[in-house]
Amino acid sequence: MKKLKLIKKILVNLIKSISVKIRYPDLDFAKDKTASDSENLQVTIDWLCLAQDKTGCDGVSAFYDLSSKKWGNAYRETTGYIIETFIENFHLTNEKKYLDRAIKMGEWELRVQCEDGAFGEVKKDGSVGKKIFNTGQVIIGLISLYKETKERKYLDAAEKASQWLIKNQESDGGWKIFTTQGPRTYHSRVAWPLLQIFEITKDQKYFESAQKNIYWVLKQQQTNYWFDNTSLSEDNKPWTHLIAYTINGLIEYYLISNTKDKQIFNSFYNSANVLLEIFQKNNYSFLPCSFDKNWESKDKYTCLTGDAQLAIIWMQIYELTKERKFLDGATKIIEMIKKTQIIDAKYNEIRGGIFGSFPISGEYAPFMLINWAAKFFADALLLKNKIKI
Repeated sequence: MKKLKLIKKILVNLIKSISVKIRYPDLDFAKDKTASDSENLQVTIDWLCLAQDKTGCDGVSAFYDLSSKKWGNAYRETTGYIIETFIENFHLTNEKKYLDRAIKMGEWELRVQCEDGAFGEVKKDGSVGKKIFNTGQVIIGLISLYKETKERKYLDAAEKASQWLIKNQESDGGWKIFTTQGPRTYHSRVAWPLLQIFEITKDQKYFESAQKNIYWVLKQQQTNYWFDNTSLSEDNKPWTHLIAYTINGLIEYYLISNTKDKQIFNSFYNSANVLLEIFQKNNYSFLPCSFDKNWESKDKYTCLTGDAQLAIIWMQIYELTKERKFLDGATKIIEMIKKTQIIDAKYNEIRGGIFGSFPISGEYAPFMLINWAAKFFADALLLKNKIKI
């Protein structure tokens, strides 16, 4: 039975690959040279603008599927944190159209917020599946808008969402309900916005909730710096995307709390360093999509979202430590991603987008350009520009 399923999967991918190549003959990844960072950033932002325009509601389409030739629905979770990216790009370019788009995204999020403060995604039956993680990511965008515009409505909505998170948190700091598979380490990316709310309001309950979750996450880390309870699909085989969420949440908490907590620092530093060493061993040219608890993988494809997130993480650690290896790793993985981006295609739907997997037939969002990959790639380029490499 397993062999039949595998054969069927291979055949389906083969058919999709052929149809995609026929439809998009300019999908050429044989690049010896890449464009400038500014060119890659601009086409990435342009693609996200198109993804927003395609929804008709001011949210950002989740993906463009090359095999079905269709755009996905607006995705509340990722639209939430794309707001932050557009505000950063506004600061870089001073072009108000990017701030206007961020505000439109935020206004849409306000319209779709549940009465109890939660955010989630629309299910097939039309109901909203409330989610802890999704709510946290929208809070990130709302806080960014509040800081930029000083409009109280964004902070009020963020507080309401934060109170819902606290209400549904377990006593040990994890989140069990309104999740995909129970408590997960990548909820550190939920603790971070709670700490941001504390930073603004000085209300201790937000700090206590964030701190409880961070120390729950730390308890999941093993002696080889691996995190248990990180996977979203196959048990104990998380994508780099989710590992990076976990590490990033710890870094952001560390930076905002300013506690100089050695346990938190060692946690994110050592996990990020393991991934950097694997990338180095692969001659800075490949990082598998997922890993098991021994940091091993049989994957022959990479997760471009996780790669972009790791570029950000390595640059953040470089800024903290000035260890050149992290900066070098970030620079090289950005160049690797740039080689997968189509910047001169005649089709608007693929120009500037970032694929889920590379090769694009890989098992993570196969044959899709996804908005969260584009968001994190843009963030990596924006941060690299700030560091002035």
